[in-house]
Amino acid sequence: MKPTDIRTVHTIPGRIRIKVGALKGNVDLALELQERLAAEPGVRHAEANPTTGSLLVVYDPEAPGWRDYTRALSDQLRPVAPGVDPTEIARRLAEVPAPTNGTVIGTNGGIEAHDVMGYFRGLNDQVRSATGGPGLTLLVPLTLLLLGVRGLLAAEEVAAPRWYDLVWFGFATFLMLNAAGVPAAKAGEEAAEVAGAV
Repeated sequence: MKPTDIRTVHTIPGRIRIKVGALKGNVDLALELQERLAAEPGVRHAEANPTTGSLLVVYDPEAPGWRDYTRALSDQLRPVAPGVDPTEIARRLAEVPAPTNGTVIGTNGGIEAHDVMGYFRGLNDQVRSATGGPGLTLLVPLTLLLLGVRGLLAAEEVAAPRWYDLVWFGFATFLMLNAAGVPAAKAGEEAAEVAGAV
């Protein structure tokens, strides 16, 4: 593995996402990295994705070993990247991509899922502070439900859906928007199952 195969995609204190070239398509390496990082003191969550070659690490920035996350990560990546100088790995990890001036365009020119999710989390926080309580996760399903009921009442001739169809749709939308702590892929699978059951 070359040091150029490692780059930081996104970092904030306590969270870093990096691309590891050798990780792409390598399920065994993904499991090994997840296990190594999960066992590391100070790491709250580690997720390696062999499909995208992406490694997400959520850590405690106050933990002694993680105050310098570049050193901590380079130590973990060193055994799976033999022959690569750990200082070079740490240097590559410290290279943070330039901000995109508020857009959700990733460093490769495309829109990345974590950028979109971050944008909507920020928007949800703004709505919560403006309303003094409920955020988009409650207001969007409620608005859809009210618009649906209004459409049914205003229409002259409509074959109204059964009441349980509306309940399932509202419930499924609520679950999809409130999947906090559930990995995105698992939340998507569960949402598809719920939608398929209706």
